[in-house]
Amino acid sequence: MFRYSSRIHGRHVQDSEAAHAEWEHLGFLGPLIRAEVGDTIQVIFRNNSKRPYSMHPHGVFYNKDSEGAPYEDGTSGADKADDGVPPGGTHKYTWQVPERAGPASGDVNSVLWMYHSHVDEHRDPNTGLVGPMIITARGQAKPDDTPQGVDREFVVMFVQDHEEDSWHAEENLPANMATRTGLARFDDAIQRAAAWLKKANPRSTSDRAFQLLGLQWATGAAPRNRLSELLTLQKADGGWAQTQYLASDAYATGQVLYTLHELGIPAIDPAYQRGVSYLLSTQRDDGSWHVRSRAPKIQPYFESGFPHGHDQWISSAGTAWAAMGLAYAIPNANLARAF
Repeated sequence: MFRYSSRIHGRHVQDSEAAHAEWEHLGFLGPLIRAEVGDTIQVIFRNNSKRPYSMHPHGVFYNKDSEGAPYEDGTSGADKADDGVPPGGTHKYTWQVPERAGPASGDVNSVLWMYHSHVDEHRDPNTGLVGPMIITARGQAKPDDTPQGVDREFVVMFVQDHEEDSWHAEENLPANMATRTGLARFDDAIQRAAAWLKKANPRSTSDRAFQLLGLQWATGAAPRNRLSELLTLQKADGGWAQTQYLASDAYATGQVLYTLHELGIPAIDPAYQRGVSYLLSTQRDDGSWHVRSRAPKIQPYFESGFPHGHDQWISSAGTAWAAMGLAYAIPNANLARAF
């Protein structure tokens, strides 16, 4: 049996042993946070670990001193204290719960959001610093704060954890991987995942790209029929769209070109060249690409400095994908595995 260390966002005192047992299935997920539309959530976060961590919520509103995400946002002083609470430190996070954070028309009377540490947005969640948050519609909560009409709740997170990217990797992995049995189990897990991935039916361009990448990395041979399906989605302008109902953009096109490279398709391939032409023709004068956001505007707008206003976050990711796709088309450039 493998033994792993993970870190859990601190648990609050439960009212009874029965309540504690009801949520034992959370595993390494942090404690459940509940709120009703109109509430204000306050979290006293004390960091008992050896690294700085934070609490960044999804779905609710917050001011800069309660965002829990470090980046160059132009703030200082108290507005930066939430970015990463040092070992032994304490910070109070305050989050408002507006109507838009609750159930939408057609939903049941509660919705699920999440919170996680965002000091290192990749390694922190892979260490176990992530937890659930249930928001109930206004007036729909019972005295114990659970939603009306619900007898029992279960929270399940479907995600691929990368133990090698946990902050505990050095203490976890060597002991487990040093034996043939440990290596065989990892190999078996990869092959079973590849078998599932091969049977999956992708819906979006991103689904297709990552299905091909996962199978290529796991087996060394992505299915040619899936590759052909991806190529047939190339539009007349040379680009790819995120879904069949959208126009071409840099996010999908750059992602596909990167995938083609990883699958061994050379940059001189006609499809690759058409994608390159699309990206070069749509790049803005400032060097960026504009990609329209598909996300509902639930967070207070903040100007990061990247162009394109409310579309800046997806545009920055699209610009990164575009740059990666173009980089492999530079003549005589030795860029294999550079990214």
